[in-house]
Amino acid sequence: MTKSQQKALVAAVDAFLKLEIEASDQNEVISDLAAEKLTWSRTNAGKIVSTSLGADKFELIWEGIRLAERYLQAKYPDLELGSYRLRIKSQLHDQEGHKYGLGSSGAVLVACLWGILQAFSDIPESPSAADRLKVFKLAAIAESRLKMKGSFGDLAAASHGGLLLYQNFDRKWFRRAKKTTGQDVLKLLDSDWPGLTIQSLAFPDDWAFYAFWVGQEASTEKLLKRQQTQLSQDFLDQSQELVEALAQDLEKGDFTNFNRHLSANQDLIEDQLQSQGSYYASPALEEVVNSAREAGLAAKVSGAGQGDCAIAIAPNRSSAQTFLEEAQAKGLNHLDLKIYFV
Repeated sequence: MTKSQQKALVAAVDAFLKLEIEASDQNEVISDLAAEKLTWSRTNAGKIVSTSLGADKFELIWEGIRLAERYLQAKYPDLELGSYRLRIKSQLHDQEGHKYGLGSSGAVLVACLWGILQAFSDIPESPSAADRLKVFKLAAIAESRLKMKGSFGDLAAASHGGLLLYQNFDRKWFRRAKKTTGQDVLKLLDSDWPGLTIQSLAFPDDWAFYAFWVGQEASTEKLLKRQQTQLSQDFLDQSQELVEALAQDLEKGDFTNFNRHLSANQDLIEDQLQSQGSYYASPALEEVVNSAREAGLAAKVSGAGQGDCAIAIAPNRSSAQTFLEEAQAKGLNHLDLKIYFV
């Protein structure tokens, strides 16, 4: 779904990233993923710079701060930003700092934007749909400035919550619009982004969602950079049809067809990557998916594949009990997560 107007199902889960913002005598970021406190400053051109040890690993935070401040200064020309401290604590990694593959990079960017805009009273405590869309767009602009190649689906999940039918916007239009609007972030935000869809879906009450982490990190950005072959239009069309079918299955509560379409979706991706000399599911991911399918659950690798997580969905909790017990006996790492609806 990195291509223009391609669709995917994305979901927010109840693992959280907490951000606190407070006035300070100097600009600081304190994160549980940083070895020490990070200090930063503003250049006359509005760029955010930090010379703290390890600061280069947090470019999304610096870009989030920069873009949030540019937006605030454009909308409120007399606003004094002053100095402030961001405290960031994440549940999206294990005790050794290994990421679970739950979209933590997008989550920290969205959190920075959300926290700064709320601190300066641009977004209320109970945000509207328009507020959520604004944060999504700012986050997408930030990632595109860093030349990231992802779909921005994780940004939709982090800004909107719940289970979503997400359709990517027209990337060619976006590149042109960024050039023509230049520094005018308000104009780009106010534009209608062609093709963009972020539609909330219901998850059937009796169905159950499970996630498994295989202990191997995967980077979507690195995988996309290694992709040498263009995706065929036939692949894109089949993928679009399967995602639309999955959304309809959810709406109808049709688990049988949901299971069939989810398996077909993974098979389609596997075939495409194998034709390019690559792979989608690592042996550990295959074990999770195959074990779940043998127990009658719908299952698929999550995201770009080759690591991180696989998901499994059962028509009810009781039908998944045997599978969960077998998964535990095999040492599969079940993350106790649910889809998080705001």
